[in-house]
Amino acid sequence: MVKNIIKKILTGIPIILGVVTLIFFLLRMTGTSPVSVIAGEDASFEIIEMLNARYGFDQPIYVQWWRYITMLFRGDFGNSILTGRAIFPDLMFNFRFTLQMILASTFVSLTLGIPFGILTAIKRNSWIDHVVRIVSLLGASMPAFWVALLALRFFSVDLGWFPVMGIGTGFWNTLWHLVLPATTLGFALMALIARMTRTAMLEVMGEQYMSTAKAKGLTYFKQVMKHAFKNATIPVVTVIGLQMGRLLSVGMVIETVFFRPGLGTFLFTGITNMDFPTIQGTVIFCSLVLILINILVDIAYSLLDPRISY
Repeated sequence: MVKNIIKKILTGIPIILGVVTLIFFLLRMTGTSPVSVIAGEDASFEIIEMLNARYGFDQPIYVQWWRYITMLFRGDFGNSILTGRAIFPDLMFNFRFTLQMILASTFVSLTLGIPFGILTAIKRNSWIDHVVRIVSLLGASMPAFWVALLALRFFSVDLGWFPVMGIGTGFWNTLWHLVLPATTLGFALMALIARMTRTAMLEVMGEQYMSTAKAKGLTYFKQVMKHAFKNATIPVVTVIGLQMGRLLSVGMVIETVFFRPGLGTFLFTGITNMDFPTIQGTVIFCSLVLILINILVDIAYSLLDPRISY
């Protein structure tokens, strides 16, 4: 297993190089110099030249690219042009808030999506099945940021049940601030998990070994949970792994809606100030996180079904 994990990590290196190169050159094709943003519109030519030399923007583009690549291999994401601080500590500081919201939204989507999926598979074509399928369709079709705005207006502004912004202080207050962002972020994933669980359960429940389990005298609960659900978990894990990238990207947007600190707010600040190192560092860091998630999903496959070789 260790050999396969190392192999998976090594295959992710070309992806990271591709992302780094793409982001690096796309930022420099915008036509806006970060130095001009820092110096201001009235800055003299001498000041602009001095800042270009200070940050290395006077070097050829391929020299800037190679220097940035070598910095990344040393674990150095560079320094922010806006604040002058090292980017990596700020990334880690903001990432904990983003990770907090993603884990909470994943918990919400799993605790609601899996039971609903199992229930609709058992109660196929009943009114419960139809209601959950309609809710799932709405969750999959509505943009998360729009759901977040509606939830913020109704539950926070009109009813006053939840805080409007911030992350709270203390354990319970932090959880209370997480309820609305995590629920709105996990709503679409919950809908997808419910639909996938239902489909996988219906497929498994039609297999021959389910008839064998029934003939052996197992209770219906054991038939469903021990045999059907256990064999239906792999498609569900696949959905969760594939949706982690969406949770990360959409979660960064949700952070700005609820005025929460995190990678989204950090990236937005970098974009508005044309802070190239901050933008590059945030995108590359998110790519690394997604590659790690894919590795963990592959490991989960082998644990759920030893027959799968990754």
